[in-house]
Amino acid sequence: CKQMSVIVIDNGGSTFKFGVASRGKPIAEPKVVHNAVAKGKKDGIIYSGNAINDCKNAYSLVFRRPCEKGYVVDWDLQKQLWNAEIQREHLNSKECGLMVTLPPFCTDAMRKSAYQTFFEGFLFQSVYCASPAPMALFNQICTNGPGSGFAQSPCHMVVDCGFSFSHITPFFDRTPLNYGIRRVDIGGHVLTNFLKETISFRQWDMMEETQLINRVKEQTCFVSRDFRRELELLSGRVSKANGGAAAAKKLECTYILPDYNTDFTGHVMGNDEERAKPTPSEHILVMKNERIVVPELLFNPSDIGVDQAGVAEACLQAAKRCARDAHRHLYANILAVGGSTLFPGFVERLQSDIQKSVPDECTVQVHVPKNATTCTWEGAALFVANGLYDKHAVTRAQYQECGDSYLLDRWFM
Repeated sequence: CKQMSVIVIDNGGSTFKFGVASRGKPIAEPKVVHNAVAKGKKDGIIYSGNAINDCKNAYSLVFRRPCEKGYVVDWDLQKQLWNAEIQREHLNSKECGLMVTLPPFCTDAMRKSAYQTFFEGFLFQSVYCASPAPMALFNQICTNGPGSGFAQSPCHMVVDCGFSFSHITPFFDRTPLNYGIRRVDIGGHVLTNFLKETISFRQWDMMEETQLINRVKEQTCFVSRDFRRELELLSGRVSKANGGAAAAKKLECTYILPDYNTDFTGHVMGNDEERAKPTPSEHILVMKNERIVVPELLFNPSDIGVDQAGVAEACLQAAKRCARDAHRHLYANILAVGGSTLFPGFVERLQSDIQKSVPDECTVQVHVPKNATTCTWEGAALFVANGLYDKHAVTRAQYQECGDSYLLDRWFM
């Protein structure tokens, strides 16, 4: 069992990261797989997982995902997607273990469904479930080294901004403090939908172009350090005499839309293209204040009527739930992970907003992993490679003997 291969899955709402790890062996790069199936409106062809990338007419796809608001609600579909990758890697789940991440605060019913799928559906030899934040923190500590200031700190805070939500998790002695976890119901999915609605109202009807708009969002949007000032510039409220027009022009961005004949993805217009022959207007998407208004939702969810604190305020709330002596260490050791932290300016804005609200003697430092998207999977793989999985995993024999209640008590998530 010690040399058993362990399938490592970091399960997200948009993608899941898949790979194999074993104790004492170096880890490889994970495979990032679309956590969805899609059906073409015109041809009726069904694409599963990364086969979605092979579809030329992505604009005509209708998506079905096993996750809703971050939680798996369709385990039959989730099993189908995982099983496709297991078979593609020529693995037998009956001979493997499973290391998997599940989001915080799953209900008992959700967890029972998960455990039944793992042990009765896949028949894994053993299973260990963990929240994403501890695995991301474990990876960062291993990467920085035990002698680093980050690793030696008694307290940490992980900001995980993903597809479905954002979670802020405080830690003491590398143990998550569940009473301090804060959730913000804003993630990449909400941002993409908001951008679709905004563009459809102002320029072109893009409500069926989810994949394209998600790509536009990732390539053109950024987090503003001075949101009010830049919004005034882009809205034309600053006069030309004060340099408003020139400054606004620098903030604008033009995206060349795909024609779905020779170009299937589109791209940001470069300086060379601006000087060349103009592109037909029907192939152009001009991004103005959308570039900053969309990611601003991470910091101000109330802009779209979500009555919650933004990620910076949620960090302050999480810290206040912890002992006062821990605040200084929590603010100095914040780790930002997840795909929605990749917006340019996110880290600087998060650090700046928190610094404004804490005492002067507290230094706010936001740390960034080498890869914010795969950081959690890498931590889970290291957990296996370092031999910790063998100590904490539950075997199929234990599950058959003790049932669901044993796992519910053992893994408090």
